[in-house]
Amino acid sequence: MITKKASFGDLFGEYMDESRVARQRSKTSLTAYRTVLLQWEKWASANGVDPLFPNRLEPYNFFQRSRHRRSGRNSPPSDSTQRREFYVLKSFFEWMDDFKDLGKNPLRGAQPVPTKLSKPKPVSLEVFYEHALDTDLGDSLRICLGLGWWMGLRRAEMAGLRCDALGIDDHGEPTMTFERKRTRAGINIREHQYQVPARKLARDHDAKGFRATEFLNWWIEAIERHCQKNYNPSNWSSSSSVSFVPHLGANSLRNEGPTPRQISYLFGNAYRYRTALPFTPHQLRHSFATNLARLLGDDAYEDSELMWLMGHLNYTTTTKYYDAGEALAQKNAAQQSRDMS
Repeated sequence: MITKKASFGDLFGEYMDESRVARQRSKTSLTAYRTVLLQWEKWASANGVDPLFPNRLEPYNFFQRSRHRRSGRNSPPSDSTQRREFYVLKSFFEWMDDFKDLGKNPLRGAQPVPTKLSKPKPVSLEVFYEHALDTDLGDSLRICLGLGWWMGLRRAEMAGLRCDALGIDDHGEPTMTFERKRTRAGINIREHQYQVPARKLARDHDAKGFRATEFLNWWIEAIERHCQKNYNPSNWSSSSSVSFVPHLGANSLRNEGPTPRQISYLFGNAYRYRTALPFTPHQLRHSFATNLARLLGDDAYEDSELMWLMGHLNYTTTTKYYDAGEALAQKNAAQQSRDMS
């Protein structure tokens, strides 16, 4: 049984090793867990709280503490941030209770703050193409724009792509192979005919007066040019270590590829330092789902392709990424317009 003399640092290190080896958590998850637990230790020390033996209320005081923003102001945390910290601490205390005989778990039976149902936040066609066609952004950021807009990739999926990802399937269609977000079902490797949905979306956007095909053709040529330049069939290990997104700092030089934070940094400093794009990488994922759902209309509810393209295990998750009612209304309005003409 753990005593009051137990060291948080030793238990923290053992728990992180357990998470990495036995639970096989991803690198991104390990970083998030490490950050929250170190913040918990720091907060507990500053407030006279024992990090291993808190009472029932002290973890909630930690979750609800004010956060210092870049603007210099303090503000309360979001519900999603509180939920993330809740599950990290709950997992840590459950591990101690199960394997270290903690004696009491302060979060046993506790519930996280409920999340509010938020509407999807897709980027409008006007805003996206205004920036995507701007050559001042640089190739690295514009490639990321395409990965989000045409494929709906997450930040970590963009960062994880390597130059050996491109290929050709049995039907002669260009494919891209990448690792989807790690889920309870394990690692999800997808071979994706990435140009098929992209062409559908581009034709739809062209019909609405946007230069979508122009951007799509540039994007395809840019990624193929970069991958062909760095792909070496005789040295697979070299090709598989070169990042799909070029010129992303020191990590690329160490053959580790960019991190999700570096992708966010590109968006947050698009034109110059701290001059950001008016949307985030994840909003492009919302946009991909919304734009494709508009093409599918009322069929979107039953179309497994959209769920597959989004990398979800069930369609309930997919419907949170787009407004299905709005998508159907858009399709009906377009159909009525064609009928009248």
